[in-house]
Amino acid sequence: MSMGAFTSLSGIYDPLSDKSYYDQYLKFILKAIEDYSKIPVSDILDLGCGTGSLSVLLENEGYGMVCVDNSVEMLSIARERSEGLLLINQSIADFELFGTVQAAISTLDTFNYLLSKRDVERCIKLTRNYLEAGGVFVFDVNTKYRYEHCYGERCFVYETDGGDTLIWENEYKEPIHSLILTTFKKRSDGAFEKGSEIQTQRLYPIELIKDILERNGFSVLGIFGGTDRSEMTEMSEKAYFVARKEI
Repeated sequence: MSMGAFTSLSGIYDPLSDKSYYDQYLKFILKAIEDYSKIPVSDILDLGCGTGSLSVLLENEGYGMVCVDNSVEMLSIARERSEGLLLINQSIADFELFGTVQAAISTLDTFNYLLSKRDVERCIKLTRNYLEAGGVFVFDVNTKYRYEHCYGERCFVYETDGGDTLIWENEYKEPIHSLILTTFKKRSDGAFEKGSEIQTQRLYPIELIKDILERNGFSVLGIFGGTDRSEMTEMSEKAYFVARKEI
């Protein structure tokens, strides 16, 4: 189970999320549009939008949001957040829009849920197809350092203020990373409802992603180690891409 999972995790995802990170990512996206877009931006495509946290923040900035995600459960939460989001329940490797956008994003290691190079290239080609020339594409991927040193074989336990609990186990055998997730959601009667799912991600070399972008009409304007535009290092946990459709 990979993209399209988040069945048992959907209700507990937002309470466990770091709200400050979304604010930082919002600033990164807005700065990328300001500095690198050659065209005015009115509509943004959010690939793998999840519960719509970033989409709503961008909507509050005045942008129309086209949101694609493979999880019905996550999209239902996004709909509760805003009636203004255009929600599309499709895979980011095989989606269809009814018009073009002037910018695109894909955040929170969504690309790593694509388990083949073919799907990565398909997603980038489709993004190029619906992105107007001069528009920017902002996204991130997890690095080898993150998989080996931050996840590895570690186990994490998180608890929400409402009493829900997530047990997150990791297994990494390059290039595949498995997330074994067990949730205990507290019911109104005080009992707990158990849920479980396995998610799968894949490591992609940064140079491979860069090559696919450039072969499909994008110029890579920056690959950063953080939302503060810090340089990539051997210990960067993510690579943040800013690319622009040139042709």
